[in-house]
Amino acid sequence: MVVLSRIGAVLALLTFLLPVSAHAQRQSMSALQKRALTPAGQGSHWELTAFNGIYLAKDLYQAGGARLGIHDSYTYGGRLAYHPSVKLGVELSYARTHAPLEARSGDTGFANPAPFGELVVQQADLGAVITQEAQPGAKATGFLLVGAGATRFGSDIEASEGNPTSTRLAWHVGIGTKIKAGDKLALRIEGRYRSTNTDRKGEVVYKDVNGNPYSFAPHWYRTGEVTAGLTYRLGG
Repeated sequence: MVVLSRIGAVLALLTFLLPVSAHAQRQSMSALQKRALTPAGQGSHWELTAFNGIYLAKDLYQAGGARLGIHDSYTYGGRLAYHPSVKLGVELSYARTHAPLEARSGDTGFANPAPFGELVVQQADLGAVITQEAQPGAKATGFLLVGAGATRFGSDIEASEGNPTSTRLAWHVGIGTKIKAGDKLALRIEGRYRSTNTDRKGEVVYKDVNGNPYSFAPHWYRTGEVTAGLTYRLGG
């Protein structure tokens, strides 16, 4: 009887331990399988981009009978993005452009005009990067951009009234592609459309040293960018 009771106790213990051991083994194998099945380079990661390109400008100010702005100009900047997954990322972006402010059309008609000076445009944005699913062996991957930020218009002229430097809210959309150039490096090419909310048309923004008034020409200042740069991948 003692032997039978001991055999029963051993069987009961094995009945309890075997399912627990099997469950732990399944969990361990599941984790290993997941790691094995996760493609290389598709984990969370950071991306750092340096770029330059062309800023496609429009009329910005109205001065008498003239509409002022800069011509299409060189632009440059940087972007820092965090991608928690292969398809979605969050990106900080900064771009800078500067060129002489000129009359793009018409004539001011001012009796005593003053130099227009140089315009500096700075853009800071926070946006989402939506990336297409990479195909096996593909060298290029497309993406979409949408976000919001601020545009800062700066000038080196002296004003008798108001301030020629101002910061305005903006939003943007864009499309681009990244072409793989190595394990961590890619060529990034993209185009962006940007719209900046200015003052209501006709409101005087500033007056130059001779008292001539300048106002924003449009209520929405719409511009474009075509840029190319190098992206370096950190982690993932």
